[in-house]
Amino acid sequence: MRGKNRKPIASCLKLPQFTTMNVIDGQAGPIVYASLIFYSLTIDNILNIIVLLILAAVSIATLTGDNGILTKATTSAERSKRAGALEKVQVEVAGAIGEDLKVDMSLLKENLKKNLGLTDGDITENLDGSITVPVDGYLITVETNGEVHEGEKELKKVEGSSSDWELNEAKDTIVKYIGDGFDGDTIVIPNCVDGNRIVGICGNGSSAGMDLNSSIFVDKQDIIQNKKLEISNGIEIIGDGVFANCSELSGDIIIPNTVTEIGYGAFYNCSGLTGDLVIPSSVTTLDTSGAGCFRGSGFQGTLTIGMENIPTGCFAVGLNFTKLILEDTVKVIEDGAFNGCSKLTGELKLPEGLTKIGVAFTGCSGFTGDLIIPDGITTISGGTFARMHRFNWKFNNSKQCNIITSRSFFNYRISRNINNRNT
Repeated sequence: MRGKNRKPIASCLKLPQFTTMNVIDGQAGPIVYASLIFYSLTIDNILNIIVLLILAAVSIATLTGDNGILTKATTSAERSKRAGALEKVQVEVAGAIGEDLKVDMSLLKENLKKNLGLTDGDITENLDGSITVPVDGYLITVETNGEVHEGEKELKKVEGSSSDWELNEAKDTIVKYIGDGFDGDTIVIPNCVDGNRIVGICGNGSSAGMDLNSSIFVDKQDIIQNKKLEISNGIEIIGDGVFANCSELSGDIIIPNTVTEIGYGAFYNCSGLTGDLVIPSSVTTLDTSGAGCFRGSGFQGTLTIGMENIPTGCFAVGLNFTKLILEDTVKVIEDGAFNGCSKLTGELKLPEGLTKIGVAFTGCSGFTGDLIIPDGITTISGGTFARMHRFNWKFNNSKQCNIITSRSFFNYRISRNINNRNT
């Protein structure tokens, strides 16, 4: 009988032992095992173990894989829970329909608080009149026509009072702040005042430019000291001189992606705004009189621009941004857009979709690294990159050499490289 004279490994290792029977070639014999160490394993044993492991893995996958039983059960339970949350809100909507067959939103809010245990703080009013509420872990929105669906709205209602904000005759534009002060460290420009949808902030309703009296906070400098500024989503127009000479404001500012127009001197002499500035792709008009909208501001961080056409002179001279990010949505950069912005540093990355560059970067001597000219560029004007001393310019193909004028890189010390020379 095979293995009957083998010396048990346990006798050498002094491990706890247990005895079982091993069948080899039809003959049985006792085998002593030490702990979990199997001393005698044959090919047949190993194959059996492998098969068992494979079957175990298949069983686990059947239970827990993407299409597994447990996964499907979890997904089904999730759907049921979501449907239950929607149904709860639909019941309350049905109970708030008036004789005119329209949803009484005020009654609906009361029913939601009474029957679903919600509070005023749980109910978010959206700018279009709909409301969003949390039910069983889901955000449920009720439209003004009674439609119920999962998800929240981007434009939340930010309510202000006519006792704080003076409006124009049409009741859609803020012209002045008339309140006594703000709670917290942030001034929030509302997108709704006493139920009136606000689309603009227009500095006393006139094109007052950089006049000291054009700001909506004229004579209120003491209550805006060291306050941050937040402009609510839904605002579309930031008019002339709206925040002119508000040097007491501080921090960053993000222009909402609903804004389409920023007027002349809108942020003139806002020297306390020292952080970053983001101008979204929604902006189509940026006043460029003088040094544009931001002359005298204190921004020292990153300037991020998404607007399709960056107009003439809008950021030229006198601005202290240290980094420039041009989003992929930028198509045209007009003359003088960034001329003299010598404090801009790092790489200048031109968007792939860019088609035109005017004389836009003259004197931006702080840029370094590679400057890659996108394929879509058809013309580079004379002086576009003049006095930019510390970068390497590259074309994607040799045909692009034809777009250079004799003075595009006037007074430069650069390394010229052309990729794909055979194209």
